Amino acid sequence: MKPYQRAALALAVLKLETNNTKRNIYDYSQSRYPRISGHANKERIKFFDYDRNTYFEGRFNGSEYRLYDYGHGEYISIKQKTNGCYEGYHYGNGRYYSIAVQGDKVRFYDYGTSLYYNFA
Repeated sequence: MKPYQRAALALAVLKLETNNTKRNIYDYSQSRYPRISGHANKERIKFFDYDRNTYFEGRFNGSEYRLYDYGHGEYISIKQKTNGCYEGYHYGNGRYYSIAVQGDKVRFYDYGTSLYYNFA
């Protein structure tokens, strides 16, 4: 999965967990704030990535969000397992990922890279 996709997903779950109050997210692996803005609620996630000049969005279908990265033409799913815990599948690389939220911290595990990524 690409770093900006991880950042968008981390921001999405943080927005879902904080009722959209979080405005941005810090990506420790890139040592910067990605320029992503938008909203996430029970029905839809819709972001605009200013660094790539493209949308990243999708709707909730009753069991998961099915998101589409318009910049890469890739689908990514995400669903809540329990409070603060999410998992999903990246259809572009055929790999799973998991996200855990604790307070304003996000820990992202990417099975494609076998690494943890931290966001706040």
